[in-house]
Amino acid sequence: MLVATTTLALSVGAWTPVLATGSAAREGATNPVTSPHQVTCLPIPDLPCLPEVPLPEVPVPEVPLPEVPGTPLPEVPELPLPEVPLPEVPEVPEVPLPEVPEVPLPEVPEVPLPEVPEVPLPEVPLPEVPEVPLPEVPLPEVPDPVAAIPLDTIITAGPTNGMLTTTSPTFSFMGTPAELVDSFECSLDGSAYLACVSPVTLPALGAGGHRFSVRAKDLVGLVDASPAVADFTVQTSGTQAYSPECIAAAIKYFAARDQANRVAKKVAKAEKLLRMKQASKPKTKFKKQFKKKKVGKLKTKLRQKRTKFRAVKLARDAALVEAQKRCLA
Repeated sequence: MLVATTTLALSVGAWTPVLATGSAAREGATNPVTSPHQVTCLPIPDLPCLPEVPLPEVPVPEVPLPEVPGTPLPEVPELPLPEVPLPEVPEVPEVPLPEVPEVPLPEVPEVPLPEVPEVPLPEVPLPEVPEVPLPEVPLPEVPDPVAAIPLDTIITAGPTNGMLTTTSPTFSFMGTPAELVDSFECSLDGSAYLACVSPVTLPALGAGGHRFSVRAKDLVGLVDASPAVADFTVQTSGTQAYSPECIAAAIKYFAARDQANRVAKKVAKAEKLLRMKQASKPKTKFKKQFKKKKVGKLKTKLRQKRTKFRAVKLARDAALVEAQKRCLA
């Protein structure tokens, strides 16, 4: 294969291409030429070699940009949006749903369960456990906190150790501690203690010395071991003397009368609350239901108080009959 190498020689502004072949081309590829301008040719056939010509430096003048005067933007008027009427939507007719026929469920035949034979469980004897005797532990004695606080009764008003011209003295009394006192019991001239309330007025007494005793009683039934005592003397002329049985019956009647009066006041108060609740007019459904429940509770309490009042009234009437029997005989 022949490689062509072209050597360019420039002289006085003209250049003449020289084509070298064979050994001359190989020598031209390795030996420099004497021309001031040397051209290296590519090994492509029928392609002339071009000299390397340096480009002259051309100065580029700075061209100032012209000032463009600012043009104000024209004012664009606001255009009102036209009112576009909404098209009338025609009513959609109701489409009746098709009736779905009921499909009867197929009858499933009952499959009898197979009989499972009972397998008897083997009897396993329980081991005998010897009895272990439990040691007897004595329980410590716990003192009663109520019994540990002694009651004390005090006569606050009434004749004591003096001469009286009246045959029906009045005594007032109290017990301490007040939170433990439940009731009182009174006795005149050593008679049996009967329930009484403060103040208590004794019936007409005969002339001579008398002794009035009163003791407090707590919620569990314990009484004051040292009752309060008042000794006095009645000094009158022509006064009827009553027996101790008459005096005891009179004290019992006075206590029943006072208890009946207290229960009667509670009944009157319960009736008043019931009337006020029934007269109220609630506006909301919730308040009406609350009123209904409240009225039911008040009626129940009123029935209980009336039942108690009937019982104490019967006791009062019986005590009155007994007092009249003892004192007017």
